[in-house]
Amino acid sequence: MNKETFESLWEFCTSNSRVCPMPMKWNDLFNMLKDHENLDLPLILNGWEMSSPLEKNLRFKDHIQLATDHAQLDEIGKYLRLLKEEDWAHYGEI
Repeated sequence: MNKETFESLWEFCTSNSRVCPMPMKWNDLFNMLKDHENLDLPLILNGWEMSSPLEKNLRFKDHIQLATDHAQLDEIGKYLRLLKEEDWAHYGEI
């Protein structure tokens, strides 16, 4: 497999109408990120119900960007690519 890039990972993360990982999986990913203390939290718990799919997608994109900035794309990409399809929220479902 080629080295993961932001573009290749983001293309995967948005394929099949994906918005973001489901809350538990998103939280796990967030906790993997270096310096996540300085990043906006995943839109889970109350944030899940109170935010639109677009807001969730943009917040998730910020988290992928942080992984890029901290040279964690391979690690984060491997985690995300191993998720089952039911571990993802999709447009039209949330």
